[in-house]
Amino acid sequence: MANKEDLVRIGIEGFALVDKYIEKKGRPSAPKKPTQTCLYQYQPQQAQVYQVKPVSANEKMMNSYEVLRFHDGVSVVDYSKRKSSTMAY
Repeated sequence: MANKEDLVRIGIEGFALVDKYIEKKGRPSAPKKPTQTCLYQYQPQQAQVYQVKPVSANEKMMNSYEVLRFHDGVSVVDYSKRKSSTMAY
C-alpha cells in the first residue's frame, strides 16, 4: 500500500492537471435563449354557438322518410348491437 505522502503528492498533481485543463478550456457558458420570438399569441378555441328558430305550430315537421323522398335519397342505418368476438391465439 502507498504511504500517505505519496497519496498526497498524487492528489496535488492530479488536481493541478485538472485545474490547468479547466483554465485552458474555460468555463462553459450558459446555453443561449432562442432569438426567434412568437409571431402570434395563442387564442383559445371558442365554442360555436348556433341559434335555432323554434318550429311554430303552423309549420309542418318532416320525418326522415319524407326528407329522403324530397331529396331522392336512400338511407341505410344499422342499429343492431354487435357482440364482440373473442380471439384465440
